[in-house]
Amino acid sequence: MRKNLTPLDTLSVKSTSSPQQQQHGDHFQHPTTTPTLKMPRSESQSFLNIADTSSGEVVSTNFNTQPFSDKAAWFIYILVLFLSYWALFLGCLIYSKAISYLNDSMINATIWTALNCLHSICTLILFHWKKGSPYDLSIHLQDQSKLTFWEQLDNQKQFTPTRKFMFAIPCVLLLLTSWHVGDSLALLFVNFVFTLIVVLAKLPSFHRRRLFGINE
Repeated sequence: MRKNLTPLDTLSVKSTSSPQQQQHGDHFQHPTTTPTLKMPRSESQSFLNIADTSSGEVVSTNFNTQPFSDKAAWFIYILVLFLSYWALFLGCLIYSKAISYLNDSMINATIWTALNCLHSICTLILFHWKKGSPYDLSIHLQDQSKLTFWEQLDNQKQFTPTRKFMFAIPCVLLLLTSWHVGDSLALLFVNFVFTLIVVLAKLPSFHRRRLFGINE
């Protein structure tokens, strides 16, 4: 019995069969073909997709900065600071047992100064010094090898909720440190300088700028 062919199968057979094969007629078994459809690739499938939401947030699939756009990352950020404080507190508590001249006010001043300085150093290195992205696929649309993490954040858009949150953290930390430090001008100066460095690096006027050619 002769197999009924669809127009698509007939077209594929005519384009693939030779004249000798067509002479056999019904004795020739035509190969089955599976039609394929090529769908156009949408922009949402790219590795770097930016979209503005109604709340003013920027949704980015840049793998290097995307996690920080989530509110859960903000909570983890604060949690890390909280745990760091208690780790420093236990360290100072053990150290104060060996050295008796440290009173409670000095312990608090030391803890908050150490926390503020460590936070400034870590964020300066991770956010404002290291450049590029460990994910090569996330930067295929534009060259970000010369941009720091902070400059890549939210596709370089300024005054986003994520940037405001990360800008407020060192400012609030400086206020808390100043309150615990008290009248110690030396510690106040140290904390102010460390905070000033990371705050200036976050300002829009310093976006993609390298002072004195450092870290170009």
